Amino acid sequence: MIKYKMRSDLLVSEDNIKYRSYGIDVFEENKLIRTVKDISLNKKSVDELVDKCNDLKVSILHIEDVIQDFVQLCF
Repeated sequence: MIKYKMRSDLLVSEDNIKYRSYGIDVFEENKLIRTVKDISLNKKSVDELVDKCNDLKVSILHIEDVIQDFVQLCF
């Protein structure tokens, strides 16, 4: 079974400015199988995305499309 969890990363911009960004870790049977970093600076939005992915049981085959759609809707 696939499970999505939000991740938090402290990153550094090209201008050498530190910032907190949120992404998604993908687990299968408690084993980390994929990491997608730097999806958004908005923790609540990524947390909601993770909840929806888990509720809808999004296939790992479609997670890239789901994230792309999410990012496009946010901007």
